[in-house]
Amino acid sequence: MAITPTPQRVNLSNRFSDCIDIVERVSETNLTISGTVAQTAQPLPEGRYDVIATDDCYIGVGEDLSSAATGRGAALTTSNGYLVKANNGIPVWVPAASPGYKIGVIGTTGTLRIHRVE
Repeated sequence: MAITPTPQRVNLSNRFSDCIDIVERVSETNLTISGTVAQTAQPLPEGRYDVIATDDCYIGVGEDLSSAATGRGAALTTSNGYLVKANNGIPVWVPAASPGYKIGVIGTTGTLRIHRVE
């Protein structure tokens, strides 16, 4: 009499928990860092973004970071932005909002790269 092994199910749901999903998200947005606020042209979809700076800069998330009069909160400055050190990246959560939020940057020189990862 032959013994038939019972199929075993393997739960892989947590196996790759330390990875990010970049399927169909291979594009990046580059913003030029300067003394005036640069921000994404269009509001971003809700999600997690990795931002990487080539030089020290300050970032923010808001409706319009170039002017306090057209968005909620204050205009982005080096005094109220979140510091991103040169050659470092940080995760940023952009919440759902209407009309939508943008990522903005201010500094002296360099590039801020923005990748949607979740």
